[in-house]
Amino acid sequence: MVLQSLGHGSWVATGERTIDMTFVFLLSDTAGTDLGTRTIRGTLELDAAGDGWSGTYTATVADPSGEILRVSEGSVEATRVAVEPMESLGTPAADTPAS
Repeated sequence: MVLQSLGHGSWVATGERTIDMTFVFLLSDTAGTDLGTRTIRGTLELDAAGDGWSGTYTATVADPSGEILRVSEGSVEATRVAVEPMESLGTPAADTPAS
């Protein structure tokens, strides 16, 4: 089994609603042995409403010595999740029956 860390990376604005980004993920097995890295490089564009973004990326997997094992590419899109108010502790949900 291959385990993957959270991504560590950065992005830079390239326009009013566009960015270039790079994120690196560390790969290991269940014993903690270093298996290398997965590096994601991409270009993203925020939509005009500011509620979503889309773009393209490349993903490069390299072994611990830096030798490239695999390169793939794809596209991605996302939509903003709406903020929901936090419920107060001890306040039952609206549909909870009264005792």
